[in-house]
Amino acid sequence: MNQNFIPELIDHQMYDYPTHTVIESKASGQQVILPSQSQQYLKYLNGESSIKEIVDKVNSQGDQFSFKEYLSTLDRLNSGHFFTDDSLNLNLESSTSQIYDQTSWFERKFGFKLKILSSKKIELGLPRFLFWPYVLLPFLLGGLGLVFAFEFLEFNNDLFRFDKSYFLGALIIYISMILMKSIKEMYKLIFSIFFNKKIPNLFLSFDLIPTLSVEDESFYYSAGKLKGLFILFGQIMIYMGISGIVFVISNSWWYANISLAALILTFSDLNPFRKSELSRLLRLNYSSSSDSQVLSYLKKRSLIAVLDSNVQTENQTLISTYSAVSILWIALFFNLCLKVFNETLSNLVVAVIYGEILEKLSAMVILATVGGLALRMVYVLSLMIWRNLMSPIAPSLAEVRKSISTKSIEMDKAHLVDNLKKTPVFSQLSDSGLKFIIENSKVVQLGKGSPLIVQGVDLDEAYFLINGTVRIFHTTSSGDEKYIGSLSDNRLLGESAFLQASEKATSHIVAEKDIQVLEIPGNLLQLLKERPEFESDYQALKRDIAVLGYLRNVDLFSGLPHEITSLIVQVGQTVRRGMGQRVIEEGAHDRDFYVILSGKVQVSVGDKIIKELKKGDFFGEIALLKNAPRTATVSVMNEAVLLKLSQDNFWKLLCEYPQLGLFIESVSKMRTADESGRSPEKAS
Repeated sequence: MNQNFIPELIDHQMYDYPTHTVIESKASGQQVILPSQSQQYLKYLNGESSIKEIVDKVNSQGDQFSFKEYLSTLDRLNSGHFFTDDSLNLNLESSTSQIYDQTSWFERKFGFKLKILSSKKIELGLPRFLFWPYVLLPFLLGGLGLVFAFEFLEFNNDLFRFDKSYFLGALIIYISMILMKSIKEMYKLIFSIFFNKKIPNLFLSFDLIPTLSVEDESFYYSAGKLKGLFILFGQIMIYMGISGIVFVISNSWWYANISLAALILTFSDLNPFRKSELSRLLRLNYSSSSDSQVLSYLKKRSLIAVLDSNVQTENQTLISTYSAVSILWIALFFNLCLKVFNETLSNLVVAVIYGEILEKLSAMVILATVGGLALRMVYVLSLMIWRNLMSPIAPSLAEVRKSISTKSIEMDKAHLVDNLKKTPVFSQLSDSGLKFIIENSKVVQLGKGSPLIVQGVDLDEAYFLINGTVRIFHTTSSGDEKYIGSLSDNRLLGESAFLQASEKATSHIVAEKDIQVLEIPGNLLQLLKERPEFESDYQALKRDIAVLGYLRNVDLFSGLPHEITSLIVQVGQTVRRGMGQRVIEEGAHDRDFYVILSGKVQVSVGDKIIKELKKGDFFGEIALLKNAPRTATVSVMNEAVLLKLSQDNFWKLLCEYPQLGLFIESVSKMRTADESGRSPEKAS
């Protein structure tokens, strides 16, 4: 992310609703759904202000700034290609996309759309009292259709075969599916025109089932959440409502085949693994971050949670319920496919063997479709089981892979000394001390994709990255893999191994390409301590590692992956302040953040002392993100050593690792703020 990037939205229309804002491209009709809080940022995306300047402007207006919402807004707009310049890179990658962004393989490879109508506001509308009758009509018809299905629906060996022809039967079912999908889209179109007073974007979509397609999310939000839910559920019931009408007016063959088509379309609408009405329901009720959590949890953690009630994560009720619904969906859809397959298999095989060429092909297509859907369900469930089983042992397997892919190599010692000097932790050490470190370490090479550090595994070595690039990501309790960033040459990784207490790695570090690293033993400090000639090197290294240890025990940074904490130490500055010195002044506009490494300070407003802070406390973190004058004075009570992080350095780090801002903001929001025990955040 470039803090000087100037975001400018493409030509668009904006629709504001109580809980959401819909941004729509005038050219393509594509929409991005944002929470209503995003409006305070959208007004500045006009090509006049940089990313950093927008933060200052929002703060100066007195609006409640949220770095998480700000980044999320930029990320969603950038992903949807809503900026005139596509060069913005937020580094907010996740290995698991949101469910609502998942589409079928065929649609991604071969699907396309032709625009028929463009979105525009109109004054035409129906009285509001007609809203509920219109919305509830599909519920009534769909409910009757389900009742008829439970009582009278039976599949027999004439399924798919009309007038003894599989070609005609398959053609009728296919056309029926096209018509039913189009009826559903026309229902949405009429609703949008008469109740949302808007002609939506209307497309002719060419997919596995070509149909009319209404591309407009706004009417789900315009009526409010409750009405939006009824609109969604009503659409899901339309197909079964059509089958119920067919039951009343037609014979058993038509009813059985139209009902099968309706059931397949309904299951498609409820597909929990990709863009569907079910994922739209999730988006309507929960944030997009929950969307991402649900998909990763569903694939990697859901079965474990069923077996182990102690497995907990954020939004546990939501994702557990969604996982249960998903497993039920797989079971019911598989049962439907199996039932159809059993009833029709014998006749279809006869048609394949003895039928005319057209009948042969039709029967083969039906067999492949029904059998393929059943096998797909088996594959999805098997993959879920496999991933759930592999998840607990993934760290051990990664360690095995690391040991297999690691091989020792030789490298010039003088070259290594020069490289080590480029790292802040080793820059103060003597050449002889650096050579001693190299002699007690080994140079190894790992191939592309090989794990260097595995989250959750004890750190016994630190690694100095000599050459290559590594990727850092953190696996959350839901199984979602959050991308943190990439690091290249001359970086120290896993230095937690130098701390006296053995620590577990908090992130995964994987080679993006072939890398060479210096593997440094975790007992390095002890080795230096045992050699009197390296006393000064030992003290210098111990001091830097101590700062790192202090920082990781500070509440604000305790949730950060250790690699990010290390970078903060590297860009920060250790400063000493004597007794009575003022670190920050009430009313000042400086933008520095401090962590107390030793000593004490007092926080005062006017002549009143409101708080004393000691080693491990911090103050001024909000100044990193907000442009506000200091509301308190902080003075040193006795000699103090502080780690100082300037806003400029923070933003340089933030541009490369935006997740840092999210961590800082989330912790600072949790700090208490009563006047007698006001948090340092409030006092800065």
